[in-house]
Amino acid sequence: MMLDRSECQVLRGLAIFSIFMHNFCHLLKWAAHENEFSFLSENVVCFWDSLHSKYFIVHLFSYLGHLGVPVFVFLTGYGLAIKYSNPHHPATGGLSFLTAHYKKLFFPMLFGVVIFYLVYYLLHAGFWDGWKVSLITQLTMTGNFMSHPNIVIIPGPYWYFGLTMQLYVIYRLVVCRSKWAFLSLVVLSIAILGIQESHVYRLMWLKYNSIGWLIPFSIGLVLGKKQIHFSLSLPVWLMGAMGSAALVFWSGNNYYTWLITPLFALLFFVCLCKLLKGFVYRGFEFLGGISMYVFIVHPIVREVILTWSPFALLSLNLLLYIVAVILLAWLSARCALLLKHK
Repeated sequence: MMLDRSECQVLRGLAIFSIFMHNFCHLLKWAAHENEFSFLSENVVCFWDSLHSKYFIVHLFSYLGHLGVPVFVFLTGYGLAIKYSNPHHPATGGLSFLTAHYKKLFFPMLFGVVIFYLVYYLLHAGFWDGWKVSLITQLTMTGNFMSHPNIVIIPGPYWYFGLTMQLYVIYRLVVCRSKWAFLSLVVLSIAILGIQESHVYRLMWLKYNSIGWLIPFSIGLVLGKKQIHFSLSLPVWLMGAMGSAALVFWSGNNYYTWLITPLFALLFFVCLCKLLKGFVYRGFEFLGGISMYVFIVHPIVREVILTWSPFALLSLNLLLYIVAVILLAWLSARCALLLKHK
């Protein structure tokens, strides 16, 4: 197959590192803001102007770090295809399938939501306006459907839970029933996204929901189903990484090429995964193994650090953030494992 279990973990590790770094850096007022859910040309200009900054790494993660998301979307499709193409693991009935996957997302998310709300209340002596709507829609994973999901979903990164649940629904109710219906849905999504250049808020809504992510999801399904194997030399993977990185930078300058930037980013992460060796490989494999818990705890750690010391002592805050996120994620994973075996 294209990626074995170990490489999938490394890929998760690379992607979650990119995401949790992005989610810290893009809240710094002076950092180059990303084009994640919509395309604004002024953000492109701001990023290119930051190339000579001594804090370029911060600008880089702020502007491009969100591109770890399509990697997880790809891996969702890849994992579903591998698991359910196995005759020993046929897809169960629709309700049973969706209930099982909802629970898989719900309990880790519930842990994160409870801790975040408690921390937020202690830090700010109260909740924000509309917190009840945020709580209900988050627990039901319906916040993505709200007219302004970027305002409703708190903590912000948890929008991904709703997206993942939508992908599970599409897999079980569309992909498993009709491959042609799913292909038509992918083509329709491309057409819809293609005409949204001037509709910033509509595009943002689409990107918060599954219609904005069907391309990397479908690629994961195809590669997982076909079990395609790529046996290439390290120089070829290196050229692939360099070429795809250049395409990421180039494609982000125009709306229509920006729509396929996630594909170039996915190629870059796969090539980078194939290049890693030794302790660096093992380090990202470890991070990938606890990626769910990294995703859960990092908004909580971010809230604490940026509230106590919002924009000062950048290097110290960033180091503290990285160490705290990884340590708390590891502890959370260990606790979850112990509870599972009780």
